[in-house]
Amino acid sequence: MSKLSIVLSGVIEKSNFDEWKTDLLEQIRSVKTELSTDSDFASATKHVKQFKAAEKNLKEAKKSALKQAAEISALFEAIDEVSAEARQARLKLDKQIKKRKQEIKDEFIQQGVDTITAFIKEQSPVFQSISHKNYTDDDIFADAVSGKASSKGMQKAITKTCDSIKEAITQKAAEVDANNATLDKLPGNHQALFQDRTQLIVMSPDDLNKTIDERVQNFKPEVAQVEEPELAEPEAEAVEEADEGEASEVDKSDYLITIEVSASEEEADAIRTTVVEALASNNAVGNITLSAA
Repeated sequence: MSKLSIVLSGVIEKSNFDEWKTDLLEQIRSVKTELSTDSDFASATKHVKQFKAAEKNLKEAKKSALKQAAEISALFEAIDEVSAEARQARLKLDKQIKKRKQEIKDEFIQQGVDTITAFIKEQSPVFQSISHKNYTDDDIFADAVSGKASSKGMQKAITKTCDSIKEAITQKAAEVDANNATLDKLPGNHQALFQDRTQLIVMSPDDLNKTIDERVQNFKPEVAQVEEPELAEPEAEAVEEADEGEASEVDKSDYLITIEVSASEEEADAIRTTVVEALASNNAVGNITLSAA
């Protein structure tokens, strides 16, 4: 498109109006209005024709000037019309550009979220059980692409951010797995103290060990006192039937007591721990284990 060029003059380029006006006014003022002789009538008739011609010239001059002004006015109207159409086209196109830019940005943000989500699924089930919002929040990737004008720049920013998050996840996953192993190694009678495992495994190793020490030191098991049942005295007839000098012995056999509970594994293990502690002083009780139904 060529460059628009319009040249206008704000002044009258050429006109003899002032001189012409002066001559006409002098003639008008010199006209004799009281007619008495034939010469007066002839002169007046001549002036009428001159004045009529002057009126005609003035109308034509004004018409010509107005025509030129109309052309300028039409030009201004055309300029305004084209300008308005250009503005509408610009605003519409600018809106489409902004919309597409946001769509591209959203695509890169989702790419980052999907990449990290897939990487988390590669980690241990223990790590997958904790909250991952600090790694997959949309704002993390929105901040990464903020201010990036090109797709290449956005892609580079997302890749760099994902690499950094993956490194953090790898370190945290190892820490979480180690904490989980630490809790698994605790004695059975202490497991009930750590039922908030999900919150514990995300601690730093030092904080976890400190928490374990504090809970174990404050743990005071309440051991139930189990009274031995009194043996009924043998009936006289039974004693008489027994051989004299021969001690009577109570036959002992193995019995299995089953307690069925409806609970989570942690809750069931806590109940088992309570039973173990309550019967710790009873020599008749053997092994108490927990198994799924």
